[in-house]
Amino acid sequence: MNLKLIEKLLVFGFVFWAFPAVASDLRFKPMAMGVSAGDRLNVKGFFGDVKMVAEPGAQSVVIQLVQSQSSSAPGFAQQMGDEWHFTVRKDGQTIFAEVESPQSKQSWAKLLMSGGIPAYRLEIRGAALPVELNWREGNVTVQNWKGDIQINQLAGKLNIQSVEGDARLFLQKGQLNVEDHKGAVFVKTYDANVRAKKVEGPFSVENFSGVTNLDEVEGSIYLTAFKSPTVVENVKGRIEFKNGQGSLKILDHEGAIRGHSGEGTVSVAVKGEADVRIKTEQGEVSLRAPGSGAWANLGTEEGTLYVPNYLKLNRYPSLKVREGRLKGQRSGRLFVRTQSGNIRLW
Repeated sequence: MNLKLIEKLLVFGFVFWAFPAVASDLRFKPMAMGVSAGDRLNVKGFFGDVKMVAEPGAQSVVIQLVQSQSSSAPGFAQQMGDEWHFTVRKDGQTIFAEVESPQSKQSWAKLLMSGGIPAYRLEIRGAALPVELNWREGNVTVQNWKGDIQINQLAGKLNIQSVEGDARLFLQKGQLNVEDHKGAVFVKTYDANVRAKKVEGPFSVENFSGVTNLDEVEGSIYLTAFKSPTVVENVKGRIEFKNGQGSLKILDHEGAIRGHSGEGTVSVAVKGEADVRIKTEQGEVSLRAPGSGAWANLGTEEGTLYVPNYLKLNRYPSLKVREGRLKGQRSGRLFVRTQSGNIRLW
């Protein structure tokens, strides 16, 4: 390392060099960096685990790194151990913590195909800053954080626990958990199982084929799914959905429901005043509104209506409709239209 580069690193940050990998872990000395108002954190890496834990009153962030590489990794991968290094630097008000890979495209391609990329265990503790994390694969955990977070992850487990701030979470495949969260949440995934519990704030989720389960959310919910089976329960707030083939269950809901489904079935159980407007193509719609005196208007082109007989039947050239007021006490409105899906009202 030349003298000019050493001077630059001493002024702007620190570099942790990864020496040739051995079977045992390579542990680096923890590094602390002071923070001030307006600072942000940007983390980037490839494989391994990341844990971020805020500590009340902290005026710095402490970064601890462990690098490991399996002794079964290809020989060329072990020989390239010194081409990997981890840098921490501050540029303006952004703290960068980055795993840097070999620069040769040929070497990188061989490593990716062989599975010889070293794994890192990165732990960040201290002051909670707004953070952006880009990580390829592994387990990522954020706990007790106060600040906006954005996480982009290809595969693995993503756990968000007791965070206050807006969260933008992108996970292509794996498991995503959000619990005890205060603030807006936006989730986008292709094939991940998404679970959220005890969230205060609007929640938006796009899930192509993974399972989605939302419980105890206070705030508006926006759902987009194709093959993804979805369960939403104990929610207070408006729900808007766009569903494809997967099933959708909305249980013990208080608030308005608006949405469209293709082939997927939609089951709704409401509490309090009903405010439901749903359209489907082939998907069946099942409604439960105990004690409701809502005005019901339920129509289908080719499906069958399984509803109380006292609702008036009206036939139109391409539609049959049952409508009327239910016999409960609470007011509201239930409106459903399907092409060929059946409609059930319990």
